[in-house]
Amino acid sequence: DLKNQGAGMLKKQSNEELSGQPGLNDVRLWDRPSDDIPEVPADITDLPDRVLMSVFSRYVAWENFIAEELVRAEIEELRATNSLKIAEARFLSAFTSDKKSPTVTEAKSAAKLDPVVEVASDRVVMAYALRKVLAEQQGSLARTASFISRELSRRIGREPVDRRNDRGTP
Repeated sequence: DLKNQGAGMLKKQSNEELSGQPGLNDVRLWDRPSDDIPEVPADITDLPDRVLMSVFSRYVAWENFIAEELVRAEIEELRATNSLKIAEARFLSAFTSDKKSPTVTEAKSAAKLDPVVEVASDRVVMAYALRKVLAEQQGSLARTASFISRELSRRIGREPVDRRNDRGTP
């Protein structure tokens, strides 16, 4: 699973780079919800109010959690990008001091083949992929929560009419 691989790799990177310093793992706004993201039936009008409200609150909990994970992924992507730039700069510095007048193109081409630069580049790609997956998941959760919210609002708007109809008076 791409998300789990990327998260494991990024967590290792964070722990290595920030050893002894407070980091992202020390601060949590939202805990991971204890249950899975709930399934929403095709026709949510069949769900009783209490069940629909429960589904909605679970979606909001997941949306909050994923939003925080997305922020973490964005920070990790920035760190990975910075690490790549540092690895490239170190390589280019060593490369240009070892060669007599290499061209910029030669130096950049050689840097891309350097194992340290390759690993750093792969970390950037994994961080980017994780961020994109989380962004899509957050968007999906937000759209579904909005859909459920509209149904709840529709029900609340109909409540006074339904109550009058139940009493048989205008």
